[in-house]
Amino acid sequence: MDELRSEIGERNKIIMELEKDLRKLEIKNDLKYLEAVGGINRVKMLENKNLNMSCSAIMSRILPSDLELKPLKKGVAFARIVYTDYEMIEKQVSMSYHPQNAFCFAIDRKAPARFHERLRAMAECLPNVLLLPDEKPVDSSGHNVNLAHYNCLRALINKPGWSYAILLQNHDVITKSVYEMEQIYEWLGGANDVEITPEAGRVDKKFEWDPRSLKLFRNESGIDEKVLNTTMKFAKGAAQGSLSRAAVDWMVRTADLSTYIAQWNKGMMPSFDYSIIDCTAELLYNRTFLGQEDHKLEEDYYTNMVNVLYHKHHLENDYKLNCTPSYKRWAERQYPV
Repeated sequence: MDELRSEIGERNKIIMELEKDLRKLEIKNDLKYLEAVGGINRVKMLENKNLNMSCSAIMSRILPSDLELKPLKKGVAFARIVYTDYEMIEKQVSMSYHPQNAFCFAIDRKAPARFHERLRAMAECLPNVLLLPDEKPVDSSGHNVNLAHYNCLRALINKPGWSYAILLQNHDVITKSVYEMEQIYEWLGGANDVEITPEAGRVDKKFEWDPRSLKLFRNESGIDEKVLNTTMKFAKGAAQGSLSRAAVDWMVRTADLSTYIAQWNKGMMPSFDYSIIDCTAELLYNRTFLGQEDHKLEEDYYTNMVNVLYHKHHLENDYKLNCTPSYKRWAERQYPV
């Protein structure tokens, strides 16, 4: 028996050494692959000028007829500002497509004519795709970005069935399947997911920034005079974010952000690397239709986010806000969460 145990132990050692060697080989091969598709070898997207834009062709690319999607408890609304790379945009719709989801596109007025035509063809083909009729010029300094998103939210609030709206820009890539996004938003429980950092001193002091001067509330009756006349405090954030339907409803139907956005306006890459888009699309296809589970979503991360805990408990008498998260920040974690 002792000899058998010894032999098994030796075999286990050999197996462990072989596994180590295999991992080293895999890492080496991964590095070679990354070198082959990185740096000057990045895979670039070349526009297909002869892309078939018939409705049947668009549908076959976004949701082939042989694929079925499971019903969602609640859909997601996507508000995206776009100006170029139609095929990448279509791929993003495909990666997040579900009949219960809604998609709104705000096209930069300066976008090429062919890009406009292709987006119109997609919107005419898919009933849950909206195009804003009033196009605004958008630039890298942020002019009209908030306005475009806000106009999309005003259109999307009339679409039933979604629980969260996600704000995106042209080249933002979705990395979660429709079912993963549904689960994450359920865990958020109505809390908004937006970036908040100190304001960078860009507030234009020649304007008044109190709710009354901004005409922030459509109906001021019942609102405390102190609230209406107090200058607001500002924070800085990203254009991207996830907003609960209740928040969007408040922003659109209770508040009127038109003056606020106008005052900020007065103060203010697929052609580079397409491989990540194609690889992510394949990953989400496998997760959505083939049941691939390469990792489990970390429920504790989402349910213990500071904003989620605040949203859940802030009305409790003994609640104290703790802005120090109990988990590692996203940037310090190993992908994925």
